[in-house]
Amino acid sequence: MVLKTENYPERGIMYQVNRGVNSDGTKANHAKVRFDHSVDVARAVNEGYIEVDGIRLELSDEAKKQLEESRKKVQEENDNRTLIEIEQQNAESAKKQGEAMEKEMENMAKAIEIFRRMSKGGMVPGKDEKLLMEFDDKMYQTAKSMQLMAERHKKHKRLSEDPEEEEDEGLERKTGPRQATEMDVEIEGDSAEVTGVSEVEVDPEG
Repeated sequence: MVLKTENYPERGIMYQVNRGVNSDGTKANHAKVRFDHSVDVARAVNEGYIEVDGIRLELSDEAKKQLEESRKKVQEENDNRTLIEIEQQNAESAKKQGEAMEKEMENMAKAIEIFRRMSKGGMVPGKDEKLLMEFDDKMYQTAKSMQLMAERHKKHKRLSEDPEEEEDEGLERKTGPRQATEMDVEIEGDSAEVTGVSEVEVDPEG
């Protein structure tokens, strides 16, 4: 099969033509025309014709009707899929925010405990001091001063943890398969005729 994209920027319309090749190298009579975007279907219907492999294909009233029905069906289905993807993205975003807040609260509790230990003269690991310093430098300076003035210097086990390397997945919405309008065309010489219209699944990433 030979796949080519027909692009007519002056008309604001684009579609793909998939036309087979016979064993003798001649072009097959059957071709498929795929509109990946509903707006291109609407423009084709409005103009009343498209060009298929250099051949002008006039769209009959029946073909226009089928294309318009398919366009509406595809648009509705793709809109629904987009809404579902947005909802999933929002849920993932909320989950990430919740996890980040939970981690922040955990660090706050650790920082307060490190401050308490240092202010009573306790000796804490360097990474614990760093955690407190990064959390609140003023708290750290106060705890350090109180630590130096205290008489007891009890050693404490480490509270802080080494930071985990997080993969930056971002919150880019993952786009799944979409529907498109496909038109079957029979070509005889320099003339072409629409023989059917249907909906097909396409991968926008492919």
